[in-house]
Amino acid sequence: MVVKYLTDYLCDRLNNTNSLPSFRAGLHEVASCLSVIVTWEHFPPGEAISVASAIFSLSRETRFKDLKPAARQTLYLLVETLLRSRGEALLKASTIPELVRGLVTLAEFEKTPACLEVLFNLYTYLSKDWDLEAEEFQALWGSFSRYWPVTVGGSREQVSKPTSEELRDLLLQCILSNDSYAKNAIPMCLEKLDTTQDLSATTKVRTQLNLS
Repeated sequence: MVVKYLTDYLCDRLNNTNSLPSFRAGLHEVASCLSVIVTWEHFPPGEAISVASAIFSLSRETRFKDLKPAARQTLYLLVETLLRSRGEALLKASTIPELVRGLVTLAEFEKTPACLEVLFNLYTYLSKDWDLEAEEFQALWGSFSRYWPVTVGGSREQVSKPTSEELRDLLLQCILSNDSYAKNAIPMCLEKLDTTQDLSATTKVRTQLNLS
């Protein structure tokens, strides 16, 4: 009962149930707390969908986009934990299309390399291990293919960010994670060859990723 009460309270903070003007204050800490709670043995399985829905609600009115990168990364990692460890509970209360749509919508404006590292790993996992239909494959493809080929800009002092090569390898794993992507991948690569004539590690994406 205590775990459920605490989870509900934290989800209300994400949902901004009380319409607090300063709801972003402490949101990273809220996400960090939930990241611990969902791994507890006594975490109520039925609460998994409440947490996922609360996170996905942040995409409304670009509330998620306006969060600091560290907070967004923690929330992506929380979604990954839910999908990997609480997937069965999620699917008892929701559907695969709804979960994929929630994740893709959340990531619509993402450009931060550390966040993309989490997303690419998650997209590969979903494409390999979940029973997706054509619509979900297309949604995931649209979300990650726009970054190919990928380059990381910004200060070299930010050592915690993944390199261009690391992100490109992760993105390639997304593309190779399921045969359903082949029909889109081949034309995309041909188009890049035609427009850039270079798909090497030095190739630059049209818009560099934001490190702020």
